Amino acid sequence: MLVVVALVAAAPRSPLIVVVALPILVLVGFLVVRLWRVGVYERDDGIAIGGLSGTSVLRWEQVSAAEVDAETYGFEPLPTVVLRCQDGGAVPLSLLNERSLLMRGSPGGVPGLADRINDAIARHHG
Repeated sequence: MLVVVALVAAAPRSPLIVVVALPILVLVGFLVVRLWRVGVYERDDGIAIGGLSGTSVLRWEQVSAAEVDAETYGFEPLPTVVLRCQDGGAVPLSLLNERSLLMRGSPGGVPGLADRINDAIARHHG
């Protein structure tokens, strides 16, 4: 908010500040909204995976299990939930790893998230 006030105050003296700062503020706002929506959500049609680039849905028929994997994902091995698919593929939930601020306050941490996803898979598979 302080940045916006400073830009408005400086605008009459330097329109270049507004031209440069406005796209930066829009980008920061977009990233804040996307980070707010990051997560894994249970829906009737499948598991919705919200990430920085958008939200994708894996249908319940596609997902076989959720596991904790620390071997292959990310820059440094961190326990991360990986969704295993029926076709043998894997979908890592990289933003929801052991050190992620998004996991703070999540009951049971990364293993707890995998357990909750597995419970949802079991409910929807019948």
